[in-house]
Amino acid sequence: MLDPKNALRFLDRIHTYVRMKKFENALEDANKFVKLEPTNGNFYKPLTLIHILMGRESKAKATIKLANSNFLNDFDKASSMENLGILYLRQKNWQKALPLETVDEITSATLKK
Repeated sequence: MLDPKNALRFLDRIHTYVRMKKFENALEDANKFVKLEPTNGNFYKPLTLIHILMGRESKAKATIKLANSNFLNDFDKASSMENLGILYLRQKNWQKALPLETVDEITSATLKK
Protein backbone atom coordinates (compact mmCIF):
# COMPACT_ATOMS: atom_id res chain seq x y z
CA MET A 1 0.00 0.00 0.00
CA LEU A 2 1.29 3.45 -0.93
CA ASP A 3 1.74 5.94 1.91
CA PRO A 4 -0.67 8.75 0.91
CA LYS A 5 1.61 11.40 2.46
CA ASN A 6 4.90 10.25 0.89
CA ALA A 7 5.42 12.43 -2.18
CA LEU A 8 8.49 10.58 -3.42
CA ARG A 9 6.61 7.28 -3.53
CA PHE A 10 3.92 8.92 -5.65
CA LEU A 11 6.56 10.31 -7.98
CA ASP A 12 8.18 6.88 -8.38
CA ARG A 13 4.85 5.28 -9.19
CA ILE A 14 3.92 8.09 -11.60
CA HIS A 15 7.15 7.50 -13.53
CA THR A 16 6.48 3.76 -13.60
CA TYR A 17 2.95 4.26 -14.94
CA VAL A 18 4.23 6.62 -17.63
CA ARG A 19 6.91 4.12 -18.74
CA MET A 20 4.17 1.48 -18.93
CA LYS A 21 1.95 3.94 -20.87
CA LYS A 22 -0.73 3.68 -18.18
CA PHE A 23 -1.51 7.37 -18.43
CA GLU A 24 -4.86 7.30 -16.60
CA ASN A 25 -3.18 5.72 -13.56
CA ALA A 26 -0.30 8.21 -13.81
CA LEU A 27 -2.79 11.08 -14.04
CA GLU A 28 -4.63 9.91 -10.93
CA ASP A 29 -1.40 9.73 -8.94
CA ALA A 30 -0.15 13.06 -10.34
CA ASN A 31 -3.32 14.76 -9.09
CA LYS A 32 -2.75 13.24 -5.64
CA PHE A 33 0.90 14.30 -5.81
CA VAL A 34 -0.09 17.95 -6.42
CA LYS A 35 -2.57 17.86 -3.53
CA LEU A 36 0.24 16.94 -1.12
CA GLU A 37 1.92 20.32 -1.71
CA PRO A 38 -0.34 22.55 -3.80
CA THR A 39 1.92 25.58 -3.31
CA ASN A 40 4.99 23.79 -4.70
CA GLY A 41 5.06 24.71 -8.38
CA ASN A 42 7.49 21.91 -9.22
CA PHE A 43 4.94 19.30 -8.11
CA TYR A 44 2.84 20.28 -11.14
CA LYS A 45 5.50 19.11 -13.63
CA PRO A 46 4.46 15.43 -13.80
CA LEU A 47 0.80 16.43 -14.12
CA THR A 48 1.59 18.79 -17.00
CA LEU A 49 3.74 16.22 -18.79
CA ILE A 50 1.07 13.53 -18.49
CA HIS A 51 -1.51 15.87 -20.03
CA ILE A 52 0.94 16.53 -22.89
CA LEU A 53 1.53 12.80 -23.43
CA MET A 54 -2.23 12.22 -23.47
CA GLY A 55 -2.70 14.95 -26.10
CA ARG A 56 -4.61 17.18 -23.69
CA GLU A 57 -2.89 20.42 -24.61
CA SER A 58 -5.50 22.75 -23.13
CA LYS A 59 -5.31 20.86 -19.80
CA ALA A 60 -1.50 21.06 -19.94
CA LYS A 61 -1.64 24.84 -20.45
CA ALA A 62 -4.16 25.21 -17.63
CA THR A 63 -1.90 23.19 -15.34
CA ILE A 64 1.10 25.35 -16.26
CA LYS A 65 -0.96 28.45 -15.51
CA LEU A 66 -2.06 27.03 -12.16
CA ALA A 67 1.53 26.07 -11.32
CA ASN A 68 2.70 29.59 -12.20
CA SER A 69 0.32 31.00 -9.62
CA ASN A 70 2.04 28.83 -6.98
CA PHE A 71 5.68 29.52 -7.84
CA LEU A 72 7.87 30.54 -4.98
CA ASN A 73 11.34 30.38 -6.53
CA ASP A 74 13.32 30.46 -9.77
CA PHE A 75 13.69 26.67 -9.91
CA ASP A 76 9.91 26.30 -10.10
CA LYS A 77 9.74 28.98 -12.81
CA ALA A 78 12.40 27.18 -14.85
CA SER A 79 10.48 23.92 -14.52
CA SER A 80 7.34 25.60 -15.82
CA MET A 81 9.18 27.11 -18.77
CA GLU A 82 10.59 23.67 -19.60
CA ASN A 83 7.06 22.21 -19.62
CA LEU A 84 5.82 25.01 -21.84
CA GLY A 85 8.72 24.39 -24.22
CA ILE A 86 7.86 20.69 -24.38
CA LEU A 87 4.23 21.55 -25.13
CA TYR A 88 5.25 23.90 -27.96
CA LEU A 89 7.62 21.26 -29.39
CA ARG A 90 4.77 18.72 -29.44
CA GLN A 91 2.69 21.32 -31.31
CA LYS A 92 5.61 21.90 -33.73
CA ASN A 93 5.52 25.56 -32.73
CA TRP A 94 9.28 26.06 -33.06
CA GLN A 95 9.20 29.85 -32.64
CA LYS A 96 7.68 29.56 -29.18
CA ALA A 97 9.46 26.34 -28.19
CA LEU A 98 12.99 27.65 -28.62
CA PRO A 99 14.59 30.92 -27.50
CA LEU A 100 14.65 33.44 -30.33
CA GLU A 101 18.47 33.34 -30.47
CA THR A 102 18.35 29.57 -31.07
CA VAL A 103 15.75 29.93 -33.83
CA ASP A 104 17.92 32.61 -35.47
CA GLU A 105 21.01 30.34 -35.24
CA ILE A 106 19.12 27.42 -36.79
CA THR A 107 17.73 29.64 -39.55
CA SER A 108 21.16 31.10 -40.32
CA ALA A 109 22.79 27.67 -40.41
CA THR A 110 20.07 26.37 -42.72
CA LEU A 111 20.39 29.32 -45.10
CA LYS A 112 24.18 28.83 -45.33
CA LYS A 113 23.78 25.27 -46.67
